[in-house]
Amino acid sequence: MIEVAVVGVGGWGKNLARNFYQLPEANLRYVCDLDPEKLENMRRLYPGTQTTSDFEDMLQDPELHAVVIATTGPTHYPLARMALLAGKDVYVEKP
Repeated sequence: MIEVAVVGVGGWGKNLARNFYQLPEANLRYVCDLDPEKLENMRRLYPGTQTTSDFEDMLQDPELHAVVIATTGPTHYPLARMALLAGKDVYVEKP
């Protein structure tokens, strides 16, 4: 089972979260976003998924295998770099 985090649950991110939640081979371990309302919505939609606004803290989880980045374009590189340096597999949703 692949433990996945989706970062940014605006336009495409909410769709990616739904897809990873439904995949039998994956577990949507985290949803990360700066907007508390979006996190609350994700918490209701995907029981058992942890929500956080702390990207760096989430990367500390040794059980987390992969990070899906669906944030604004200018944040892609710094977030992807941090995730890769933390030893995570990374998928970046292009704008």
